[in-house]
Amino acid sequence: MVTEFRRTQILQAARESFAKHGLGPVTMSQIAKRARVAKGTIYLHYHSKEAILRDAVRDGIKDLRAATVPLISEAAPLEQTVPRFFEAMVGFFEASRDFFYLCHADLEPKLRDEVRQEMRAVYSAQIDAWQARLTATPPAKKTARLSPNAAARMIVSLAFGLGSQRVRGWTDQTTTDDAAAATALVLKGLES
Repeated sequence: MVTEFRRTQILQAARESFAKHGLGPVTMSQIAKRARVAKGTIYLHYHSKEAILRDAVRDGIKDLRAATVPLISEAAPLEQTVPRFFEAMVGFFEASRDFFYLCHADLEPKLRDEVRQEMRAVYSAQIDAWQARLTATPPAKKTARLSPNAAARMIVSLAFGLGSQRVRGWTDQTTTDDAAAATALVLKGLES
């Protein structure tokens, strides 16, 4: 338990340091100082800054999946699930700007490819969950033109787009307002 706490502490300090200063300038000593641990403690868990970066990015991707995919399948009305999904996505992006900085930073090619694959897996898992949900419990008025797969892709793409705008600072709306607007649009589209 202490080991996992230390690991989490180190990864959070690393994410914050990388987001603030970039990947290159950050040293193991700076990460240790920000994490409030001895430099030797970091080396008990990680052999290099790149190893820390790899785990920090992977943990962020796991957190995104855990925060979004399970709630799609919950036994709640669609009118409650859609806004909860948007709030979870937009809220995650808002709270995890440093994580998304890492995902878009100048990663070494191998890690960049791994990140793309893992993010694609989350995107696909969200689409699959929405498709299953929309197939099992279609909206009250079923549209003849929009398949569950197409609707699922649109919902997930809209959520990623809103999150991306938030990370870049392109919106001054609250996460609640963004989620409400996206929900209204999606529910209206599903019922037309």
